[in-house]
Amino acid sequence: MTTDVGGSNKTFEVVYPYTKEVVAQIQEANIEDVEDAVTASSTAFPAWRDLGTDKRGAYLRKLSQLILESNNELTKLETLCTTDFTPLHVAKLIEKVGFPPGVVNIISGFGNPTGAALASHMAVRSAKSNMKDVHMELGGKSPVIIFEVADLETAVAQTQFGIQFNSRQIDLLRYNRIKEYLAIGEKDGMLRLGDDASNGFFVRPTIFEGVGEDSRLMREELFGPVVAINTIFTETEAIEKANNSALGLYAAVFIKDLDRAVRLAKALDAGTVGVNCTSPTNARDTAFGGFKMSGTVREGFCIVLTISLRVS
Repeated sequence: MTTDVGGSNKTFEVVYPYTKEVVAQIQEANIEDVEDAVTASSTAFPAWRDLGTDKRGAYLRKLSQLILESNNELTKLETLCTTDFTPLHVAKLIEKVGFPPGVVNIISGFGNPTGAALASHMAVRSAKSNMKDVHMELGGKSPVIIFEVADLETAVAQTQFGIQFNSRQIDLLRYNRIKEYLAIGEKDGMLRLGDDASNGFFVRPTIFEGVGEDSRLMREELFGPVVAINTIFTETEAIEKANNSALGLYAAVFIKDLDRAVRLAKALDAGTVGVNCTSPTNARDTAFGGFKMSGTVREGFCIVLTISLRVS
């Protein structure tokens, strides 16, 4: 696999999201484990680099085949259990392929101390400490403007998909975070549909109306199946409310008049604006990224190619 770098005696609980039962204990990596993993990787890198692309590719092709063969099992781990188990299963596949020791090191942990130790490590090429390029997509709020002349059936279906696309709650922290926003919505607006499922770590698709524009529910990203619907009366008002956020990753406009749609798209402070479609729809091979607090860089095939050519 991998090199066994685990030395910490501390563990964290894995909770089954449907019953809230503890189903496993996983070792939580400490700073020493991070150091061991980085050292193992650094030691293995020269020989791995010198294998050449053909031989490295052979390892990767074998791994990709095993991942495809394990698709059903990985899907069950992701949807029925928890993402905590998925990388551990992949680690077994890496070991089965026979990757040289130290090439891949998998450690489990949280942002602090594990993630912080990785981010600040001078030997890690994505760190705050050594002037490496870091591409950060920092989330968004993704306002959707639906005009009265839009295809409402399409607008509703697309908006529902966009809201629920990244809204799986499978752990206690996210579940409690979304419940906090549900309470904010009930205080600042009117609950029309949904709320806590009261069964595992899940929230029903939820709709609020009449939430004030200064409410945290309107201004902050929550990664849950929750939408706040307000009424607009003018195009100017729609633009002002859509842009009234520190975030600017994605926005959408639903309207049949494409000339008007283009005018609106230019006025919205978002890295991507969908016309009669919404997140995560994006044009193939175009740069993806945000404005304001949603990030300062772009990602995509052409962007990666440009960076690679510059480095080379």
